[in-house]
Amino acid sequence: MRRPLNAAAALLLLACGASAPAPSSAPSAEPVATVPLRQASGQFHTLPVTVSGERTTAILDTGIGLALVSGALCARVGCEIDGEFVGQRMSGQEVRVPLTRLASLEVGGVIQRDVTAAVIDIEGFFPEPDIEAFVGLPFFRDQPFTIDGPGSALVLESEGSLAARAQEGRSLPIRLHQQGPALDTFVRLSLGDGRASAEVLMDTGSRTLILHPRYVELLGVDLEDARRREGEDETGNPYERTYVTLDGPVAFEGAPELRRTGAEVMFQEIIYDGLIGTALLSEFAVTWDLGRERILVAER
Repeated sequence: MRRPLNAAAALLLLACGASAPAPSSAPSAEPVATVPLRQASGQFHTLPVTVSGERTTAILDTGIGLALVSGALCARVGCEIDGEFVGQRMSGQEVRVPLTRLASLEVGGVIQRDVTAAVIDIEGFFPEPDIEAFVGLPFFRDQPFTIDGPGSALVLESEGSLAARAQEGRSLPIRLHQQGPALDTFVRLSLGDGRASAEVLMDTGSRTLILHPRYVELLGVDLEDARRREGEDETGNPYERTYVTLDGPVAFEGAPELRRTGAEVMFQEIIYDGLIGTALLSEFAVTWDLGRERILVAER
């Protein structure tokens, strides 16, 4: 006579005899990290970073090209000058900066080692005395990230959270421009209900939408009541700027539903069609996915 199975044995036999469901292979929708952003000088995103073990504050600047550190920070972490980078400001002015190699740069727990950075005199540029560095796009070449509105957060995306962003937003092509260690991104804008198209630098280091003066005629802009300003930039280069409010819409090309009207525009002689800054970018959740040469844009 067989003895009845006790409950534990029965469960064991059932477990052995039945095929267990396959574990889910779907990636987590949680991002790698979410880093709070503060604002500096009314237009810049700032965030905490760690440079070669030294904790400090940096500006997140997608138009700066590469990482920058102040001379004081460079001295504290013991970096040495190793070469020179020659770049251009949007005015076409040549800029020469010394280069160094940082042992590491950490943002939101993501660490890069042996990072190329320029050394500049940041001191005195900003009223906030704690800003000692800039983080540019090269840090994010293999790390998709989202800036979700003004003064909110930098989201370092995981595979799963990036997929969710792709479902929620529009995928738009961007052009990557590499010059030595510097990296920039350009996106196309449709201006004035398609009257003109512009390839603009995506620059979180600028506030206003900036366009080359040729767009005054292309868009039929009346400059009679425009506000004008002349002066010199931080490097002593003279400029003339004209500010107007556009009557027609501005939209990401290929996504007419993502449009805004009443955008303030600054016209200035520059080497690009234009730049799009935080005034417009901050109205959307924008994800830079450099590996796929695209941005994902969603309404906030």
